[in-house]
Amino acid sequence: MEALRPGDPERIGGYLLQARLGAGGMGQVFLARSPGGMPVALKVVHPNLAGDRGFRARFRREVEAARSVSGAFTAPVVDADPDVRLPWLATAFLPGLSLQDAVLAHGPFPAPAAFALGAGLAEALDSIHRAGVVHRDLKPSNVMLGPDGPRVIDFGIAYAAEATVVTQTGHAIGSPGFLSPEQARGGETGPASDVFSLGAVLCYAATADGPFGRATVAVLLYRVVHESPRLDAVGDPELRALIAACLDKDPERRPAAGDLLRRLADRVPRTDVLQGTAWLPPPVAADIAQRGRQAPPPRPVPPPHAGPVPGMAPSDATPPGPGTPPGPYEGARSPRASRASLAPVASRWPGVASLGRRRFLVLGGSGALLAAGGGVAAAMAATGDGGGGDRQGQGQATAAASTRPATAPAPPPPTHDGKLRWKHATGAYLVSNPTVADGIVYVGGAKGTLLALDADTGKRRWRQRVGPTGADVRAAPTVAGGVVYMTSLGGDLYALAARTGRVKWHYLAGELVGAAAIVGGDTVYVVSQVGNIASGFKGGYLTALDAAGGAVRWRRRTKESINSEPALAGGVLYVPDDSLYALDAATGRVKWVYKNKDVHRPVVADGVVYFGNFQGEEVHAVDAATGKRKWKYATGGPVTARPLVAGGTVYVGNWDGDMYALDAATGAMRWQLQTSGQIQSNAAPARSAGGNLICFGSGVFTTGNLYAVDAATGRPVWRHETSKGIESSPAVGRGTVYITSTNGFVYALDVRGGTKTVPPTAD
Repeated sequence: MEALRPGDPERIGGYLLQARLGAGGMGQVFLARSPGGMPVALKVVHPNLAGDRGFRARFRREVEAARSVSGAFTAPVVDADPDVRLPWLATAFLPGLSLQDAVLAHGPFPAPAAFALGAGLAEALDSIHRAGVVHRDLKPSNVMLGPDGPRVIDFGIAYAAEATVVTQTGHAIGSPGFLSPEQARGGETGPASDVFSLGAVLCYAATADGPFGRATVAVLLYRVVHESPRLDAVGDPELRALIAACLDKDPERRPAAGDLLRRLADRVPRTDVLQGTAWLPPPVAADIAQRGRQAPPPRPVPPPHAGPVPGMAPSDATPPGPGTPPGPYEGARSPRASRASLAPVASRWPGVASLGRRRFLVLGGSGALLAAGGGVAAAMAATGDGGGGDRQGQGQATAAASTRPATAPAPPPPTHDGKLRWKHATGAYLVSNPTVADGIVYVGGAKGTLLALDADTGKRRWRQRVGPTGADVRAAPTVAGGVVYMTSLGGDLYALAARTGRVKWHYLAGELVGAAAIVGGDTVYVVSQVGNIASGFKGGYLTALDAAGGAVRWRRRTKESINSEPALAGGVLYVPDDSLYALDAATGRVKWVYKNKDVHRPVVADGVVYFGNFQGEEVHAVDAATGKRKWKYATGGPVTARPLVAGGTVYVGNWDGDMYALDAATGAMRWQLQTSGQIQSNAAPARSAGGNLICFGSGVFTTGNLYAVDAATGRPVWRHETSKGIESSPAVGRGTVYITSTNGFVYALDVRGGTKTVPPTAD
């Protein structure tokens, strides 16, 4: 439960807002009270969904169906309005904690508790399915454990949202590791899909891990479709057999929820066991009791503010017409803004407002985060310094927010679209992060190709295709000391002259290399993976090489398959393996270990290591000297991208398309932004020297967006849409943002925004 923020409405649809409960790809959830005092969880649909008329029709039908769900183990729908600018849905508020939080805090459930949980969830699904609703996103965070038993939440709008987004072939709604094979393929889903997810949830409850382990999104999706579930850790044979039946690849062979309920109920000791917390492990029951006494945080008292309030718009009971942007909150009332301050924003993206020369963030592809100012920006090569970099301007965003005068002039007219300076057609599927250095943009491509483009014009400087493997280049090229280091999926590491592309030396690891090289002093570090997606990965290696000639200095076996770069700072390598390892960069010897099964893409800044936890849906901050945890923050979605640290703030995105700004010292959330897509996992952060512009990309398989938002507030400034997905990180330099897209184009956009179309240059 989080305090409301300045700019949050006072009421929505007659419900008094009290706190924030969370957010996801479909909208923001508030704790609210009805006029009669009943607590509800009120979900406000995301503007990108609300602007789709087809979504509104489906949402209306799904709400009516969800109202008919009345099972004992569901959160009933109590109110909704599908016709306002931003549709909303209110369900009964359930105090307690999620199954995910319970397992993370207290460990796996014993078999009797797992059977009881399964019976409750099966009964909930049976009620949902009989009402004609399919959940489509059943996962541990959507199972609430409360004083009156387990409840399934977040049903009722899943199909409406899925039908809106899944018109693009190959896009899957759901959470990797818990979604069904038919969802992973982007095919038709029905009640049997929920049964598959139930089996995965029960496996998680019984073992503290999903049936397909922990891995990147792509690997998890492959395992769900092609591999058998990993159920050896489920100790009870009968429970293991029930879970295996749910996880059958063929939906026709899975048991129906009602049949599953009868089989599970035979192992529940008493029919009323789930009406309290006696069925739960005692530490979990005690935690639920404590959380049930939690009071909503007080509403913040905002400073005087004469300009538009973020997140506010005029009330308008009619849905938006073609080309009309939906306002952020329908029927919202706030004592903090006058009617004059709530002027509508005439843009193709709601909430966009120009901030002139004020600090702003740009958010770009695959979870890449950059910061840039209004002038010339410098690229941060992916050398593992973690974005600590130039400290001169850090803290400016916070200081600016605290010293803003009470009465501010109205902002200048809004800027909505990125100004395209040039685009270059490569004819290849691009997922490599671009790297900009010394007036050149370097991009990796298919079949071992590295492309060097003029940063100002987009014209090709040189193109180098290297062998012997000729495998795709997916990681960002690393530039240091006039040399470009390029890795490929074939296990290659090449050192090339930055100005000419001439090969200086080549190292063949013999294993798949999907991560960028890290350069520190006279040493190059590279991680490789043993195995492949088809046969499975079996660990890998971390190798230190002489930067001058490629000779091996030391080599260390890793327990897990690593496809992201370690972080390097102060002569120490921070390696994401089965835990976070701190290694002496000169020798490879272990200095300390931070126990965590799911470390992704660490970054180091100001003596702290920050990383995302994918399955645990968390961000961790760890003392770089001792390995002791400083804080962790739950994002409510798998954290895929490497964090960016700038100006005392940690910026991090998740698979659900949410961007978070967290206080670097405490982990407290400063703001959150929802996008219409997914923030991919293969990006490294970059920022300008001033740390004022954060760039990231969010999208699906068939479309992507590069976003620019204000670094201090998260308010969108501009965006640029591509015709295909963005799976890469942007790079910033020379007042320009560079991004690649899976449509084969390299884009260069003015950091200041604006609209301009230019013909592409061909490769």
